[in-house]
Amino acid sequence: MIYIIGLTTTTILLALSLLHIYWAFGGAWGAIATVPSINGQPLFETRLWDTLAVALALSIAAVICLGTFNYRFPFLPTWVYQTGIWCIALVFLLRAIGEFRYLGFFKQVNDSLFARWDTVLYTPLCLGLAICCIILAINALKFRTSSN
Repeated sequence: MIYIIGLTTTTILLALSLLHIYWAFGGAWGAIATVPSINGQPLFETRLWDTLAVALALSIAAVICLGTFNYRFPFLPTWVYQTGIWCIALVFLLRAIGEFRYLGFFKQVNDSLFARWDTVLYTPLCLGLAICCIILAINALKFRTSSN
């Protein structure tokens, strides 16, 4: 079961990373619903380097997830995986909770295309990723204590 959770989480993170790379270089599919807006005006403009930074962060998260179920890169110490997976879980949990105005379960602005997609897909996906990362983190702790 851990293998399925880990592989699914890793695959989703890599797919999201590739999607951000696609958007960074001008891809239009789905991009219209990626930024919160008010009265049809986006709250901010996405920039190439910011989008690539998100893609890199998602790729690093995928590597860390992969490492929690024993597909580790030998040059990374174990603590990177054990600490990293908890950090990833926390980031996705905080994203799911949101900032109470434009995104997350407790957002107040609900009348934009982004808000609809956030409610239907983005926030539940973040919560699901957080839960999967917590499961992987707990499993990594069990594996560590059972191997000592």
